[in-house]
Amino acid sequence: MRALVAHGLGHLHLDHTTTTGRRVSTRTGRGTESVSEQARLYTPEEETAADRYAANLLTAVTPGPLGEGCLALGAVLERAVAEAAVGRVDRAAPADPARAAAARGFCPTRR
Repeated sequence: MRALVAHGLGHLHLDHTTTTGRRVSTRTGRGTESVSEQARLYTPEEETAADRYAANLLTAVTPGPLGEGCLALGAVLERAVAEAAVGRVDRAAPADPARAAAARGFCPTRR
């Protein structure tokens, strides 16, 4: 959960709500009622920047002897890829298997 929050904070801190990504409309039906929402699609560059921000934040607040806080980000991204592959999640950002490895690369090396 900390990894997800840190990533979201990265988007906020880096002001991605006003940058080049685009918004898309989604419709969710509840019985006879339908709600239209705006979902934010971040660019790959924005996602990478938010991943880097999250890795730095997790390293600072939950360092652990092996960098566990930061490595959790890679685990979350791997789970998102696995769940997207079986249709469990409807993600605004594309699930890229290489993203988890890249996020782990932002973590300090193990000693």
